[in-house]
Amino acid sequence: MPSRINNLLRIGFFLPALLLLRCGSSNEKMQTLPAVVDPPDHLSIHPRIALYDSSSLKALITAGRARAYFKHRYTLLDRGVTVDFFDPAGHRQSRLSADSILIDDNSQHMMAAGNVAVHAANPPTMLQTSRLFWDKRSRQLYTPDSVTVETPTEKIFAIGFESDERLQNYTFRNVRMVIQKQKEE
Repeated sequence: MPSRINNLLRIGFFLPALLLLRCGSSNEKMQTLPAVVDPPDHLSIHPRIALYDSSSLKALITAGRARAYFKHRYTLLDRGVTVDFFDPAGHRQSRLSADSILIDDNSQHMMAAGNVAVHAANPPTMLQTSRLFWDKRSRQLYTPDSVTVETPTEKIFAIGFESDERLQNYTFRNVRMVIQKQKEE
C-alpha cells in the first residue's frame, strides 16, 4: 500500500507539472486521437490529479490510466475519465466525464472523446456528445458533432456547439429539434 501512495504522490506532482510546463504556440486544433505505436514515456494507473491556481483547487481529475508521450508532445488519459471543476470558494461547478481525454502538450488544447457528458450546477445544464474540445486560448468548449443540451426548461438537439466553460453562454450551428419541458404544478 505505501508504494501505491508513493506512486500517487509522484503522479500528483509529475503530471500537473507536465500539463502546465509543456505549453507552446500550436494553433492546430485536434480532431482525432493520434495513432501511436510507441510505448508511453510515462504510465500511471488510476491517477488522481489535483490542479491548483494559486491556493485554490481548480480541477480534480481521475482516470483509469494516464500515458505521456514526450516525443509526440501529448498526454492521453483513458479507461474512464472524470474531471470535477471548482469555483474559487471550493464548490464544484461542473463535472465532465468521458472515455478518454487527449491533451496537446504544445497548445494545452484538450479533446474529450467517447460518451462525453458535462453536468453544470448553476444553472443545471447537461451536455452530451461524442467529442468535446477545449481551446485554452479562448477558453471555449466546442464540438462539430451531434450534441444534446438539457436545461430545466428545454432539451436541444443540434449539430455543432460552442460555449463558455461554465455552459452559460452557448450557440449551436444547426439546431435539429427543441423540446420545451412542461412546468410541473
